[in-house]
Amino acid sequence: MRDYWRLVYSSARHNTAVKYWALRDPPVSVPGVERRVHAVELAPPDPEELADIVDELQKESAAYLDENLAVIARPEIVAFEKDTVRRVTRRKRFFRGDADASGRVNVTDAFRTLSYVFRSGRPLDCEKAADANDDGKLNINDAIHLLRYLFFQGPELAPPNRLCDTDPTRDSLDCDSFEVCIGN
Repeated sequence: MRDYWRLVYSSARHNTAVKYWALRDPPVSVPGVERRVHAVELAPPDPEELADIVDELQKESAAYLDENLAVIARPEIVAFEKDTVRRVTRRKRFFRGDADASGRVNVTDAFRTLSYVFRSGRPLDCEKAADANDDGKLNINDAIHLLRYLFFQGPELAPPNRLCDTDPTRDSLDCDSFEVCIGN
């Protein structure tokens, strides 16, 4: 049995016929398509065949589907691009400003953020905690915002602050771990 799985997973053409469906609920109207679209079907191109059959790929690699998942139209494909998707994880609890996850917000958090931003420091366990101004980016402005808050009565830190909670703001920053909030 082990030889069978080695054969299957070493095959150069493994999983080349995969198709992806994006279901639309509610169905949508698409200009140029007479019926409502209930799903979009995508079939990724085989990179080895891409150069030889671009015209065929445009005809066969995407489709609009009806309520029975039958093809009702094929859009023209103008570009293919590979993108990575972040793994979906349970939202972690943290509190904003505590970049070093020490349980306190202080000047060392501003230094920890600057160390990370300028790439000389180790990675952050919780990027969201270091995003002091809650703009969804990590940069020097986060350290400045935190220092203004600590020393010049600057703007309050955005939630969650002072108490462990999840981030009410959606962004691409991650929070792998925030030990202070485990069990709180």
